[in-house]
Amino acid sequence: MGCSASTDTTVVKISHKSAVLKKKFGDSYYIDQANLYFDSLDTTRDTPDPKYHEMVARYEWPPWLILTGLQRDRTLFIDKAIRLSGPCVCVNRTHKVFPVNPFVRSVVTFYYGQEDIDEGTDPLRIYEEFTFNDAGEITFIEAWWGTNYKNLLPQLTPDGWPMSEVNRISTKIPGLGDPEGLRIHSKALSDAAELDSLLKDFLERAVNFEGSVFSELVTQIFDGKRNKNIPY
Repeated sequence: MGCSASTDTTVVKISHKSAVLKKKFGDSYYIDQANLYFDSLDTTRDTPDPKYHEMVARYEWPPWLILTGLQRDRTLFIDKAIRLSGPCVCVNRTHKVFPVNPFVRSVVTFYYGQEDIDEGTDPLRIYEEFTFNDAGEITFIEAWWGTNYKNLLPQLTPDGWPMSEVNRISTKIPGLGDPEGLRIHSKALSDAAELDSLLKDFLERAVNFEGSVFSELVTQIFDGKRNKNIPY
């Protein structure tokens, strides 16, 4: 008897990375979304929420708490809670739009606390990147403290922009190039994490989000690494 062809029609899901995507909107759209994000943290602003994908993630390199946002509703809740913790302004915003993800990259200055806002003291210079999907939703936010903390950023220009390619995690994550976005339990992400220690750490934090944030906070407090200007 001859061999018959397989009737298995199972489709293997390929998880694309964000680099496969091209801009679907004008530059002003992406800049507006970045500004809505910064507005959401600025207690002097009252604007609509940014357009987040339902599985948006925020990754903030030390001295922040690393994975500080996961899922749209939870991220919005966290940021609204931060606004209640005290006054904050985000000023001196400059943005650049790129043809590849992260489509928007920004340099901004935060001031936390009314005294620092009034006096212009203790500015927090931030470099931040925003990854988008084809629907124009933010799928990933990644931030670095502009003081070149632990050399996580390349050398910066006087106005705060990296002078060479950034070591970012967003472009490594499978799924950010798909409409479904980040899928924590996907085989593609699990397989990639086996080969990349940074992705492995990201995945471990994602599957235990609240626990990882608390653990990072406790570790930084006991190590003496917490800065009064870092609210989370």
